[in-house]
Amino acid sequence: MIGTMDKQHKVVCQELQLQSSQMYLTTDWSKCALCQEHSTEVLHCPADSKRNSQGAGYTTMAGLLEGFDKISCLPRKMNLARFDEGEGIEATLRRQKAKWHDSCRLEYNKTQLLRSERKKKPANTGRKLEFPVVMYLRHFMHSPPFLYMIGLNAL
Repeated sequence: MIGTMDKQHKVVCQELQLQSSQMYLTTDWSKCALCQEHSTEVLHCPADSKRNSQGAGYTTMAGLLEGFDKISCLPRKMNLARFDEGEGIEATLRRQKAKWHDSCRLEYNKTQLLRSERKKKPANTGRKLEFPVVMYLRHFMHSPPFLYMIGLNAL
């Protein structure tokens, strides 16, 4: 940013913007599919599972990513389009044998999705009680107690 006394101007390089937006559209499948970073943490591949439900992790992850995208809770660098090569997200993850860090997988789990959904819902401010809340307040030690009737929506 270039600042003057009363205005600030943003210097933008269109070539850099184009490169950064294209970076979010490609996936290096040798890295963690979710964070696209190398780290010392082990990468886990659902296709390598020894369970009977081998590869079921792809079904789960595809559903979770779609859920986070639906409520606009995916980080900007997580462009969902890069996981769909035409046959759907799950099919792409399976075909590419996508892998991810445990820490990344934990960021996109059912519990986190439910929490994010709750945060996105508007608060119910029109709650009413069928009976008023009674509060006793004393106005100094020598004054008689006062009785106030306050409804919950006034709190």
